[in-house]
Amino acid sequence: MVDLKDKVALIVGAGSGLSASIARVFANAGMRIALAARSIDDLAGLAAETGAKTFACDATDASAVKRLFADVAGAAALGDPYAVVYNASYRTRGPFIELDPGEVEKSIAVSAMLFMKFVSRYCAVRAVISMICASLKPTCRAAAIALSSTWPRVSTRTRARLAAAPRRISFD
Repeated sequence: MVDLKDKVALIVGAGSGLSASIARVFANAGMRIALAARSIDDLAGLAAETGAKTFACDATDASAVKRLFADVAGAAALGDPYAVVYNASYRTRGPFIELDPGEVEKSIAVSAMLFMKFVSRYCAVRAVISMICASLKPTCRAAAIALSSTWPRVSTRTRARLAAAPRRISFD
């Protein structure tokens, strides 16, 4: 098992639900925690409980995210993140055909597109398309529209080569 003591965890989109639970698990494992959210006022209790430092950051602003990483790395008692949890989201609710396209775009931008800058673009797109297909199936079924998605296969040799290649994440 990996020793997480004194490693840094950055949680972007921190709140009172899943991200708070993750922060507690990381803190109990001895990690130093950085919590980032648009508004940090609601994070005071969790920060006190986990010993976390808080950072204000709007995850929809690429320059703010870039600053966030610099601020976390430069913060006393923190440093470069060992683990990053992207939990920022924006939800648009209602029947599919009644949704405002601008609100849908914002939901995808916050919940999926920015996630792709933190993790693998391929995996994020695959997850988003699968979720969209799953959520649209009842509506489409009622309208007699068939909906499906397929995924390309990656050979074992290609997977091994990709796994061995060093990666650098850029927010530019």
